[in-house]
Amino acid sequence: QYVKKLKEASELEKMMTDIRKRGAEGIVEEKMRLDALLEVARDETRSLDERKRAIDKLNAIIPDYNGQLDTTTGKYKENKEALDKYIDSLIRRYEIEGAKDKLKEIGKQKAQLAIDRQAAQQEVDKLKESKNTSLSSKGQQTQVKASGRSQMDADLGFVYSTANTTWNNNIKNAEAKVAAIDKKIEEQEKKIQLINDTYGAELTDNIAAEPTPDEDFGGD
Repeated sequence: QYVKKLKEASELEKMMTDIRKRGAEGIVEEKMRLDALLEVARDETRSLDERKRAIDKLNAIIPDYNGQLDTTTGKYKENKEALDKYIDSLIRRYEIEGAKDKLKEIGKQKAQLAIDRQAAQQEVDKLKESKNTSLSSKGQQTQVKASGRSQMDADLGFVYSTANTTWNNNIKNAEAKVAAIDKKIEEQEKKIQLINDTYGAELTDNIAAEPTPDEDFGGD
């Protein structure tokens, strides 16, 4: 049980690591663009016009950045706090995209598990019904044929008992399959809960802001 819990915790942590990795990888291109602009803005060997254009772009990209260039001294005044905050928001945004993708993946897995569970439960019900029919028939045969015959009674009783054991084993195995699927569904639910607990309202708002199919196709 302890080992299973450790394995489950490890799988959950791996999922969150993958989502965070998506966030870090997602900003690579944007970070390269920012670094290029910052390099120009800070380079006092470049022309003031060239540096000013880079600063204007940074101010347009980064909220409350307010980068400034002293045209007299050529010194660049930047807002590192705003820059760091913007980069963190980018990472968070891409993490949320990764979380959305993971939720979609889990949703598909849950849908398939629901189908598998229905089929497994139907197999359990079918086996139980077949058992009742089969043993009821064998029980009737025992009563009719074993009247006054102790050996035949014993033989038919053995057949009945063996059949009953076989049916019970088959049913037990089928029920184990249902239980295994239920466990997988429970694991998926835990993943969903962890994602929702981690990203909360940000994730909900992001999903709610997605265009509907009609909007995607320019519908009214």
